[in-house]
Amino acid sequence: MLDPKSLQFLGLLGVDSGRVAIVDPCNALIIADAEQRRPGSSSDVDFDFATVVPTLHGDGLFEVFGVYGEDGRATGIYVDFDGRYSDVDVSDDPAPAEAAG
Repeated sequence: MLDPKSLQFLGLLGVDSGRVAIVDPCNALIIADAEQRRPGSSSDVDFDFATVVPTLHGDGLFEVFGVYGEDGRATGIYVDFDGRYSDVDVSDDPAPAEAAG
């Protein structure tokens, strides 16, 4: 289980297909194209560069958090599909994420 103190609110994720794709933005159109040709198919395709998973709760608006280690470095991301971390401090205006260089 994640320590709520290690979480920093990054933003919201809107879902209309009941599924989420974790993908580099430069490849997002390939997934969108697969969905347009065969709706619902993106969960069945092995893209080699993306992960498509169901939300388990269908459509909705979900909070996205950065997970940070004790040294303050980002160690991952967490999408809160079931409101488990609803008590974490959520800013209305999250700071933009910095790209690793």
